[in-house]
Amino acid sequence: MASSPYLRQTLRANAHAVAALLTEVEAWCARHEVDARVAMHLSLMLDEWLTNIVEHGYQGKDGEIDVELSASSVAHVDVVVRDQGRMFDPTRLAAPDIMVGIEEREIGGLGIHLIRRMASHLTYARENETNVLRFGKSADPRA
Repeated sequence: MASSPYLRQTLRANAHAVAALLTEVEAWCARHEVDARVAMHLSLMLDEWLTNIVEHGYQGKDGEIDVELSASSVAHVDVVVRDQGRMFDPTRLAAPDIMVGIEEREIGGLGIHLIRRMASHLTYARENETNVLRFGKSADPRA
């Protein structure tokens, strides 16, 4: 990887735009030879987080989501997602009890749990009425 590849997209907060972005992210990862497992996990995490923004952050209202990806190597990608939807800090959400049967488990929280388990790092901030989620994925399990 000669230089640090970078992708920035601003999308409308709807399912069609999310699907189009995920296709672009997949192509970007392939173009820059990002590790296949890193690319797969990035797609899953982005799909979950962006869908949450559309459904819960904007609650069906019009809005924009800004997504930035940067690869420091083929084995590590950092992501920043910004939106002006309802404030929500996923780092404060209690982990779901995954040992409880599906019938007894409370609805929600599994997607955030998935993101927290897959991400190499995850931080949230509320900056000037904007949700800012930063996460990364590394092929190195120690990262």
